[in-house]
Parts: sequence; C-alpha cells; structure tokens
Amino acid sequence: MQLPENVVSQLIPEGLPDGDLYPPEKFDNFPGEYPDEEIPSARQPSDNYRSYRWAQAILKEVLSQRESISGSHLGWSDVSAGFIYEGSSDYPSRYKIQDGWTFGACILIKDHVIGDWLTINHINVSGKTFPVIFKFGQISLHSIPPNPGSGSSACWVKNASPHTNKKWGYGILTCRHVVNGIQLAQVVTLTPSKVYARPQSGTLADQDPLCIDAAIIEFPKNDWPAGLVQMNIPNPAGRHPIAPGMPISCYFKNGTSNGSILRIFQNQPYFGNLIANRVIIDVYGAPGDSGSLVSHNKHNKVDGVGVYMGKIPDGRGGWEGICQDMWQVMKYFDISFHI
Repeated sequence: MQLPENVVSQLIPEGLPDGDLYPPEKFDNFPGEYPDEEIPSARQPSDNYRSYRWAQAILKEVLSQRESISGSHLGWSDVSAGFIYEGSSDYPSRYKIQDGWTFGACILIKDHVIGDWLTINHINVSGKTFPVIFKFGQISLHSIPPNPGSGSSACWVKNASPHTNKKWGYGILTCRHVVNGIQLAQVVTLTPSKVYARPQSGTLADQDPLCIDAAIIEFPKNDWPAGLVQMNIPNPAGRHPIAPGMPISCYFKNGTSNGSILRIFQNQPYFGNLIANRVIIDVYGAPGDSGSLVSHNKHNKVDGVGVYMGKIPDGRGGWEGICQDMWQVMKYFDISFHI
C-alpha cells in the first residue's frame, strides 16, 4: 500500500517532542551537511523535520518500555516508527487516523500466531498518544546467494578511512547477504549493468559480520569510471534528515520504482554494528534486487537513503520494502558514495 501524499501532512504531529534529539555534546560528532548547515529551528520546523523528530521520540519511548509493551511477544526482528497502514474503520479514537493510515510504532515479530496484525498497548510521548502495532512474519531477502550476479549494486564507493588496516581503495556497494558464502579476498564475478560493462569481477574487501547488511567489492583503480559525482548522505543531526513521508526512488534491475519512506529505525547517536538501522518503504522489488540504491531526489540533488534488502509483511496481506540505512553504512565503513 503506497502512502498517499495528502496523508503525510495530516498525520505528522504538530510541534516538536520535548527534549533534544541528542545530548548537546553529541552535536560535535555530526557536522552539518553543508558549510552553512545549522540545527533546525524549533520555531519553524519543516514537515520532514517534525516527522523525523516524532519518529525518533516514539522509538526512544518504545525501546524504554520494551517488556511492558510487548508482553509475551519478545522475538522482535524489526522495529520502526512513522506511517502505518491499519485500514479498518474501528480504529481506537484516541489515535489519529487518515484514510486508513496512522502515525506510531510498528514491530515485526517472528512468532507464529493466528492472524498477522495486532494493536497492543499504546505509548504517550510529550502529551500525545500513539499506537504500537505488531505484525507477524519474516524478512524476505531479495537475492539468491552466494552468486552476487543474482543481486544488485547500489553505487560506487571510495575508501575514506585514514587507517592503514583498510587497504582497499575503490569498490562497489551491495548487501552482505548478496555475497553470503564468499570469504574476504575471494573473487566475486560481476554482471555488467545497462550503463557500465566494467569491472567484470572484483574481490570481497569488507563486510560487517553482525547487523549491517552491506558489503564492499573491490576492483582495480583503472576500472573506476570517469565523471562520477559524490552522493550526499543526509545528516541525522542536520536540517534534512531521512524521515517518514519523504519521497524515494528505488533503482531495481528492471526499472525505477517511486514511493515514500514509511518508517525509520535509527538508534541515535550510535551507528556501530550491534544494532541494525533500517528504513521501511512503501515499494518493494523482486529476487535479485537486493543491493539496489534507494535515494531521495530533489532539485537535481541525489541523497542516499538506503540499500534495498527485501520485503516484510505489511500485516494486511501485502508487503513493504526494507532497506539498510545508508548513514550507518557510511559511518561504519568510513566510505564515500559516488554515482
């Protein structure tokens, strides 16, 4: 179910939640996206910024009340906050609903139960009440490992790390599960794209063994294409963070699909590999699309949003897309992105 444009402005809560997004000392770790970047003003917050702030406040409250909220359903495989399609007309009146959509927290549970949708409990954040909705099912990853030719690549990357232990220089970004079964330094065969015939192979240079679904395939410098431009990755502490309701484009193997961000999970300000940061979108691809770029395009500028992973059940018999958050990839691997 795709998110209607008119729903976004109707459901984003007014104002901003209480408290700071980060403790003040954390801002030094997140410089602005541009030289004139400033922390958004609380007096005139944009829809995008309000959506992000409320989603983060809801996530913080849900995580702090995990045991009381979930009861016996403790097998969380994904949690996110933002827009949720509920669809029924008997939705509790204390939650705001518009055309079947609401704004709150959504949790994916691995448990097998009768039915695939359950609203359980609610949370109060800064004087407002939000639903906590549980869905049941598994993440369906869209690759056919271990052959990376059955997956996709998101973009070109350069090693930006000053540490000498990272010896690779130029590479391609994909999902870790696309190269599942391939060891570091092993050769990876690459399928030519519609634009680039080279490189035709590379070696697996880096991947996260824990929660970040991303991997780097290295190739020789002379295969780096001319004319690439560096892609911006929106700063979570900047003026234009990745937020529920933001339009996105997914560059799948068989064409581009346009949609919107439904929900986010960014465990600010920690971007290490012990907690997976994810972006949930209202479009999804097919097997072989894992590793595709998901971006926000506006005013001739491309912002990297995530790396497409696969799909999750939407709780109403359909599906939603799930992505690896791009900012976490950038911070963990210390790389720059190019298109």
